Amino acid sequence: MSDTIKNSGTTRRNFLKQTAAVGAALAVGAGPAIAQAQAPVRGGKLTIAATGAAATDTLDPRIISSIYQGMQAYFYGNSLTEMGEGNRLVGELAENWETTQGGRRWVFNLRRGVTFHNGRSLTAADVVWSINMHRGADSRSAAKVLLEPVTDVRADGNQVIFETSEAYADLPFVLSDQHLIILPANTTDFNAGIGTGPYTVQRFVAGQRLAGTRNPNYWKQGRAHAAECELLAVGDTTARISALQSGEVQMIERVDTRTADLFARVPGIQVLRSSTGAYRPFMMLCDAAPYNNADLRMALKLAINREDLLQRVFRGYGRVGNDHPIGQADPFHAAGIAQRTYDPGEARALYRRSGHSGPLALSFSDVAFSEAPDAAALFREHAASAGIDIQLVREPNDGYWSNVWRRKAFCAAAWGGRPTAGIMLATAFKSDAQLNDSNWRVPQFDTVLAQARTELNEQRRRELYAQCQRMINETGGCINPIFADVIDAARANVRGFFPGNYAMSGMRVAERVWVV
Repeated sequence: MSDTIKNSGTTRRNFLKQTAAVGAALAVGAGPAIAQAQAPVRGGKLTIAATGAAATDTLDPRIISSIYQGMQAYFYGNSLTEMGEGNRLVGELAENWETTQGGRRWVFNLRRGVTFHNGRSLTAADVVWSINMHRGADSRSAAKVLLEPVTDVRADGNQVIFETSEAYADLPFVLSDQHLIILPANTTDFNAGIGTGPYTVQRFVAGQRLAGTRNPNYWKQGRAHAAECELLAVGDTTARISALQSGEVQMIERVDTRTADLFARVPGIQVLRSSTGAYRPFMMLCDAAPYNNADLRMALKLAINREDLLQRVFRGYGRVGNDHPIGQADPFHAAGIAQRTYDPGEARALYRRSGHSGPLALSFSDVAFSEAPDAAALFREHAASAGIDIQLVREPNDGYWSNVWRRKAFCAAAWGGRPTAGIMLATAFKSDAQLNDSNWRVPQFDTVLAQARTELNEQRRRELYAQCQRMINETGGCINPIFADVIDAARANVRGFFPGNYAMSGMRVAERVWVV
């Protein structure tokens, strides 16, 4: 059989069967979508409120670290591929693609007739420049780690050719990443927001808003319905809910689970629940005292009652986690790892053995996730039974992701799901990953992860990914008690929503929904 595989959109499972590689996309739950009986309606204004902005933000896609920033990227830009409805990989700026040489050479055929907002036609040279922007030796892009196997990117007419050092079955999925939107070659003014996407930027205020009008030359049929669209940065949960109820905005990200059931009964409001790979951890910096002590880290993992947290704080909207990032719905979830349970006695013993005494400062904000204040308080209660004193530090909402996350040694965080287990593990736990938010650096993990990425035998690949999860579970700085359902909300006059692997329909909601 030829090793050339052509593709213009497929599920990950079928695709990897074809290429003899293995793995499957993270299953996305069939949470309630807004009714779509009515045909899409053009016009009107769509205003969306979301979290995760800071005054230091730019529209440079390399620095994306929140849902809000990802939504900004897809507001004005497109990637080569897209995770579509039902978590199905489809072409975006790439119409189709093929692989040869056992998954080490990939050819992406670009769509013709696509233009940037400044009138320039999209070329393969633009794609090469945009991808290479993340690959430089000094690059701080969060996508750099995902592109490490790529040894060369070049243009050939209307094609873009990727050469990789090893079989890389995840590459088409990687190229759907929000960081990898395609910009005009040699862009220097990122805040101008020049892309090929659904809306042309009219106004950008860092940490506050992004406003634009529909791209009149948008190439994607059946998308970008609103005449005007605006993204508002609203970190406060109460303020987002109030804005939705008053009609000031049509959609909001992150409905608090404390009010989700009540909110669902409010006339004129629709609650949108999506089961994804999103998780809500407490992260410890493994290179900062006292969290550089493995006994202390394990003590804290045993000092949290996950079931209690799921029921009392998350109201059952999710599943318990096991201190690694791969959820039960993922085909490479390591089911053989025993579920960690609350054990205050063992936690107390390990805490004493660590030699630490005194309070441990846990930083949090409801910008991290809406339930963070209650989750932190309940964690403190659980840990007290093990003789561990957790001191709660409520941080300002503004600047949480730039001033607290990855800076404070013990803090609440939030992660959205990724299309594949390999992407998730590489993005957050590989030693040199820009978004490694526990500073857990284990060469053995990196080696096993690299082996898994190139392994074509499904069972062996499963075993390797299980080893990765076990290492994180046993020694990592991630306390992951909960895989949380993503809960967004919309006014009743919004149509066209479907769940994605992130909040807000995979962060692409601005182009997918319409207002009636």
